[in-house]
Amino acid sequence: MPRFFRLTVLSARGRIPYLAAVPCVAAALCFSATVSAQEPEPEAARVAIMGVVYDVVTGTAIPTAAVSLENGRQGVLTDDQGIFRLEDVEAGPQLLVVTQFGYQKRAVAATITPESSGMMQVALTPRPIMLAGVTATVENVTEMEARLRFRRRAAGFATQAYDRRELFRAMTGTPLDFLNQRSMVRIVTCPPGTLSSRCVFRRGRAIEPWVYVDEALAWGGLDELETYAVSDIYLMEVYSRGSEIRIYTNQFMEQMARKPMMPIPLNLWTRPAR
Repeated sequence: MPRFFRLTVLSARGRIPYLAAVPCVAAALCFSATVSAQEPEPEAARVAIMGVVYDVVTGTAIPTAAVSLENGRQGVLTDDQGIFRLEDVEAGPQLLVVTQFGYQKRAVAATITPESSGMMQVALTPRPIMLAGVTATVENVTEMEARLRFRRRAAGFATQAYDRRELFRAMTGTPLDFLNQRSMVRIVTCPPGTLSSRCVFRRGRAIEPWVYVDEALAWGGLDELETYAVSDIYLMEVYSRGSEIRIYTNQFMEQMARKPMMPIPLNLWTRPAR
């Protein structure tokens, strides 16, 4: 469609303005006469969230509680006073998930704005094992940790152990993400004929590692690690650069707080029979 422009023509009667149809030579010139440049959408404001996590029964602060956004990709642990600070959070509705060993998980909905101020207060309800006696609970958990540590030292292979602080600090989503990004384990696609889709590359070939969850063999192998969030894991053990991988959930350690068990032997010398 031709565009019309106002022109001025010299004639015997003087200057005569009139409209003339002039074809556009450059499309950009035509559009610039009527369409203004689109302004980029402003980025969402980023804010910090501060709060404190405490025991609803005793009113005391809960240290090392995991506070994360619902997507599990951003979170922190509370300090010794139960205080947390989440940086660079997008303003708007957010769902915070708070977990701690020995307490019921809690989700807290909040609308965060740049004008928000003050401390959020999050109360956690202790599970029965905590009500039964903190001293006995701590002693049993310490005993279970010592037994696992002894097994690692006696393995005779390169071993890495990642506790709750290290796992949560990474905030990689799932234990599988953590292995792939933060450990020395090289995860690759399994060859045809295997039950798992993911294998570990060891000594020039892809192998299916032994994978255990709470001392029980995970028949889904590495794929099963995708069903857990990092915030749900108490401890991860990696033997011989991924030949055997064991994770322990918070729920399992709560069971050990009642009565510690003897860790089962390692299976580094055999291959998984699946």
